[in-house]
Amino acid sequence: MSEALSIVMEGKEAFDAALERWAERAARATAVAIGVAGKSVEDSARGKAHSHSGAMVGSITQEGPREVGFGSYELKVGPTIVYTRAVELGKKGYRHRPPHPWFQPGFEEAAARRFGDAFEKAWRGAMP
Repeated sequence: MSEALSIVMEGKEAFDAALERWAERAARATAVAIGVAGKSVEDSARGKAHSHSGAMVGSITQEGPREVGFGSYELKVGPTIVYTRAVELGKKGYRHRPPHPWFQPGFEEAAARRFGDAFEKAWRGAMP
Protein backbone atom coordinates (compact mmCIF):
# COMPACT_ATOMS: atom_id res chain seq x y z
CA MET A 1 0.00 0.00 0.00
CA SER A 2 1.43 3.30 -1.08
CA GLU A 3 1.00 6.44 1.00
CA ALA A 4 1.34 9.94 -0.36
CA LEU A 5 2.42 13.00 1.48
CA SER A 6 1.37 16.38 0.26
CA ILE A 7 2.34 19.76 1.61
CA VAL A 8 0.45 22.93 0.88
CA MET A 9 2.39 26.18 1.31
CA GLU A 10 0.41 29.33 1.71
CA GLY A 11 2.01 32.75 1.85
CA LYS A 12 5.16 31.75 -0.05
CA GLU A 13 5.20 35.03 -1.97
CA ALA A 14 4.97 37.06 1.22
CA PHE A 15 7.69 34.94 2.83
CA ASP A 16 9.97 35.39 -0.20
CA ALA A 17 9.35 39.14 -0.20
CA ALA A 18 10.16 39.35 3.53
CA LEU A 19 13.42 37.47 2.99
CA GLU A 20 14.35 39.80 0.14
CA ARG A 21 13.67 42.88 2.28
CA TRP A 22 15.79 41.42 5.09
CA ALA A 23 18.66 40.72 2.66
CA GLU A 24 18.49 44.33 1.41
CA ARG A 25 18.57 45.66 5.00
CA ALA A 26 21.51 43.37 5.81
CA ALA A 27 23.41 44.63 2.73
CA ARG A 28 22.82 48.26 3.75
CA ALA A 29 23.88 47.48 7.32
CA THR A 30 27.07 45.83 6.08
CA ALA A 31 27.91 48.89 3.98
CA VAL A 32 27.36 51.13 7.03
CA ALA A 33 29.68 49.00 9.19
CA ILE A 34 32.35 48.99 6.46
CA GLY A 35 32.05 52.78 6.30
CA VAL A 36 32.67 52.93 10.06
CA ALA A 37 35.86 50.90 9.57
CA GLY A 38 36.93 53.24 6.75
CA LYS A 39 36.35 56.28 8.93
CA SER A 40 38.57 54.69 11.55
CA VAL A 41 41.36 54.32 8.97
CA GLU A 42 40.94 57.98 7.99
CA ASP A 43 41.09 59.15 11.60
CA SER A 44 44.12 57.01 12.47
CA ALA A 45 46.03 58.13 9.37
CA ARG A 46 45.25 61.78 10.07
CA GLY A 47 46.63 61.35 13.57
CA LYS A 48 49.91 59.95 12.22
CA ALA A 49 50.52 62.56 9.49
CA HIS A 50 53.63 64.71 9.61
CA SER A 51 51.94 67.49 7.66
CA HIS A 52 51.80 71.00 9.02
CA SER A 53 49.81 72.46 6.13
CA GLY A 54 46.88 70.12 6.52
CA ALA A 55 46.51 69.69 2.76
CA MET A 56 47.81 66.14 2.80
CA VAL A 57 45.64 65.18 5.75
CA GLY A 58 42.64 66.92 4.24
CA SER A 59 43.05 65.00 1.02
CA ILE A 60 42.12 61.65 2.60
CA THR A 61 38.87 60.49 1.09
CA GLN A 62 36.65 57.44 1.05
CA GLU A 63 35.23 55.92 -2.10
CA GLY A 64 32.48 53.45 -1.38
CA PRO A 65 31.66 51.12 0.14
CA ARG A 66 30.09 49.45 -2.84
CA GLU A 67 28.95 45.90 -3.35
CA VAL A 68 31.16 44.16 -5.90
CA GLY A 69 29.59 40.72 -5.64
CA PHE A 70 27.32 38.73 -3.40
CA GLY A 71 28.52 39.54 0.11
CA SER A 72 31.67 41.28 -1.19
CA TYR A 73 32.28 44.98 -0.73
CA GLU A 74 34.98 47.41 -1.74
CA LEU A 75 36.00 50.54 0.12
CA LYS A 76 38.90 52.72 -0.96
CA VAL A 77 40.44 55.05 1.60
CA GLY A 78 43.47 57.16 0.83
CA PRO A 79 44.99 60.55 0.12
CA THR A 80 44.45 62.23 -3.23
CA ILE A 81 47.44 64.60 -3.28
CA VAL A 82 50.22 63.18 -5.43
CA TYR A 83 53.15 64.07 -3.17
CA THR A 84 51.80 61.94 -0.31
CA ARG A 85 53.50 58.94 -1.90
CA ALA A 86 56.89 60.67 -1.70
CA VAL A 87 56.23 61.58 1.94
CA GLU A 88 55.14 58.04 2.83
CA LEU A 89 57.88 56.17 0.96
CA GLY A 90 60.62 58.78 0.73
CA LYS A 91 62.28 60.08 -2.40
CA LYS A 92 65.64 59.17 -3.89
CA GLY A 93 67.77 61.14 -6.27
CA TYR A 94 68.38 64.87 -6.61
CA ARG A 95 65.94 65.89 -3.88
CA HIS A 96 66.44 62.96 -1.56
CA ARG A 97 64.00 62.80 1.31
CA PRO A 98 63.73 60.07 3.90
CA PRO A 99 60.41 58.26 4.25
CA HIS A 100 57.90 59.55 6.78
CA PRO A 101 55.31 56.78 6.89
CA TRP A 102 51.96 57.95 8.13
CA PHE A 103 49.18 56.33 6.13
CA GLN A 104 50.37 52.73 6.46
CA PRO A 105 50.86 53.03 10.24
CA GLY A 106 47.43 54.66 10.48
CA PHE A 107 45.92 51.82 8.47
CA GLU A 108 47.64 49.21 10.65
CA GLU A 109 46.48 50.95 13.83
CA ALA A 110 42.89 50.98 12.59
CA ALA A 111 43.06 47.40 11.32
CA ALA A 112 44.21 46.24 14.76
CA ARG A 113 40.87 47.38 16.16
CA ARG A 114 38.09 44.90 16.01
CA PHE A 115 35.06 46.17 14.15
CA GLY A 116 32.77 43.40 15.33
CA ASP A 117 30.81 45.85 17.46
CA ALA A 118 30.11 48.06 14.45
CA PHE A 119 28.92 45.09 12.40
CA GLU A 120 26.86 43.65 15.27
CA LYS A 121 25.14 47.00 15.87
CA ALA A 122 24.42 47.50 12.17
CA TRP A 123 23.14 43.96 11.65
CA ARG A 124 20.97 44.02 14.78
CA GLY A 125 19.31 47.10 13.34
CA ALA A 126 18.66 45.21 10.11
CA MET A 127 16.91 42.31 11.79
CA PRO A 128 13.17 42.06 11.27
